[in-house]
Amino acid sequence: SVTVRPDPTYRQQPFEGWGASLAWMAEATGGYPDQIRTRLADMVFGPDGLNFTIARFNIGGGNAPDVPPYLRAGGAVPGWWKAPAGTTRNDKDWWTPSDPAEFNAAADPNQRWWVDRIKKRVTRWETFSNSPPYFHTVSGYVSGGFNPNDEQLRNDKIGDFTAYLAKVTTTLQRAHGITVSSVDPFNEPNTGYWRTTLGSNGNPTGGRQEGAHIGPAVQSQVIPVMAQALSAAGSRAVVSAPDETNPDIFAADWNGWSPESRAKAGQLNVHTYGTGNRPVPRDIAK
Repeated sequence: SVTVRPDPTYRQQPFEGWGASLAWMAEATGGYPDQIRTRLADMVFGPDGLNFTIARFNIGGGNAPDVPPYLRAGGAVPGWWKAPAGTTRNDKDWWTPSDPAEFNAAADPNQRWWVDRIKKRVTRWETFSNSPPYFHTVSGYVSGGFNPNDEQLRNDKIGDFTAYLAKVTTTLQRAHGITVSSVDPFNEPNTGYWRTTLGSNGNPTGGRQEGAHIGPAVQSQVIPVMAQALSAAGSRAVVSAPDETNPDIFAADWNGWSPESRAKAGQLNVHTYGTGNRPVPRDIAK
C-alpha cells in the first residue's frame, strides 16, 4: 500500500491543462477531405476525444521558390511572405517587414483550417518558430546550417525576424478571432539536430523538418527584441523560450542569457526528450 499526504504549504500556480502542437499533423491533414479532418480534430480537441485546450501554431519559415521540395510530409510549413518574381535562394535581402506586398496574409491554409475548427475549444494559444525564413538564415535553407552547430540566424536580421513573427501572430489573431498568449522564436535551438545537406545537383536532400541552431548568446539578443516587436505590433503576448530539447540544455540556455533577456521572457518552455534533472527548470521558473 502507498500513503499519499498532500502538503498544502508547497503550492504552485494552477495547472492549465493539456495541449498539442498543430505542426506537423495539422499541416499534413488540414487539406484532407472534410469528414476525415473534422474527425481527426475532434479526436484531439473534442470533448469526446483527448479534450485538449492548449494549441501551438507553427509559424513556418519557408524555403526559396527555386528550392525543390525535400522535407518530409507535414514538415514543410509555408512561410508568410511573397517573393518577387524570379527570386532565388541567393536573394536574401529583399524582404521588408513593413511592405504589405511582401507579406502573404493568406498563407498556410492547412494549419489554419485546424485553428478555425478548434478555436472555440482552445483556451490558450502559442505561436512558435522552428526556423527563420530562408532569407534570415546563414545557410539560406530552413532545415539548418551546413554545419549543424553553426549559428543559423543572421545577426543583422534579428529585428526583421522578430517583426515577421509578430506580424504573423497579429494577423492570425485578427483573421481567426483568437488571442495568442505567447510567442516562442526558437525550437530546440542549442542543439546539433538541424543540418542541410546538398546533393550532387546542388539541391538539399534528406531533409526532415525546419530547424535552426541558435545558441544562448544569440537567444539572449533575440528575446528583448522579440518583446519589443510584439509591443510595437500591438500584441499583449509574452515571449516564451527556449523550447529546449531537455532540462539540462534548457539550464545551459538560461545561464547564457543576460539579466535583461531573463526579465523579458514571460514564459519558460522545455521539452523532455531527456527526462533527467526535471526539477531544474521547475526551480528556475519558480
